[in-house]
Order: sequence, then structure tokens, then C-alpha cells
Amino acid sequence: MTIPYCLLGATLISILLIDSGDLRSPLSLAALGTAIGDAALVSVAAAESHWTALIGAQAGVSIGIVVFGTLRRSDPESRRSGGIGRSALIPAGCWLGGLGIIPAAIGGGALVAVFLIYLLLTLPRGKPVDGADSGSGFSYLRGVLRVLAAWPMIVAVTVGTAAGLIAFAR
Repeated sequence: MTIPYCLLGATLISILLIDSGDLRSPLSLAALGTAIGDAALVSVAAAESHWTALIGAQAGVSIGIVVFGTLRRSDPESRRSGGIGRSALIPAGCWLGGLGIIPAAIGGGALVAVFLIYLLLTLPRGKPVDGADSGSGFSYLRGVLRVLAAWPMIVAVTVGTAAGLIAFAR
């Protein structure tokens, strides 16, 4: 199962590196990378009778496509900065779905939590509370949250994978 996950990981990294610049990753990159990784996952899972990984990966791809399509419909030209990495939803769905329902749920929850943090950090602010931005602890924490919120897919896949490793270790 290492080969399919390496292919999906390479796809995720490629998408996120392209999106980190001024460009948006093409949907064809997500589609092709996920198709190749998913085909490898199907062949390996079928050969080794990992049916839960196979069914979970297909469900994850389906959910990733639906969520991507919904986000794409709301911003078809990818002009909003919050759309960074959204084409990574498709390979991330395959990745997390293949790990199982618990890691996928935890990874999806992390994605939603980070997205909500991103929304809170980007809301227009009134007058700051006295000393709120001058304190190094608060400004440092806010900086860390901004970095994490800029990459919700990395956080989601990392947290979901960690949950999967913990579940498999038991």
C-alpha cells in the first residue's frame, strides 16, 4: 500500500506547492494524480484483499469531488484566496478514506476546524483591544494560526494520518 500513498502524497505536494505561489493548480493535476494513485490503490488493495481500504478510498474520492464541485461552483474562477488547495480535496479524500472512517472523520474535522479558524482570522476587525497585538505571546499564536489556516489540507491530512497510525498501532 506504500506505492499508492506515495503517488497521492506527490499529488498533494504538487498541488499545494503550485497554489502557494500566485497560480492555482489545474484540476487536471488533481484528477490525473488521483486517478493514478487510486488505480494503484485499487490493484494493490484487491490483490491483498484490503476491501475496507478500497471502499473507503472510493468513498473519499467521491466526497472530495462533491466538496470540490460545491466550492468550485461558488467561486468558478478561483479568485478568492480561501480557495488555496481546494483541488487537493480529491487526492486527500482518497488518502484519508483509504485509511478508514475514523482517520477520515478526524482529518475532515481538522479541515473544518482550520477553515473556521481561517475565517475568524480574516474577518474585518474593529479597534484592537489594548495590548492585544503588542504582546508577543498573542501575536506569535496568531501568526502560527495564520500559517496553519493557510494550509488546511496539510493539517487535515497530517492529523488524519496520525489518527490512522494510532488506530493501526493498537
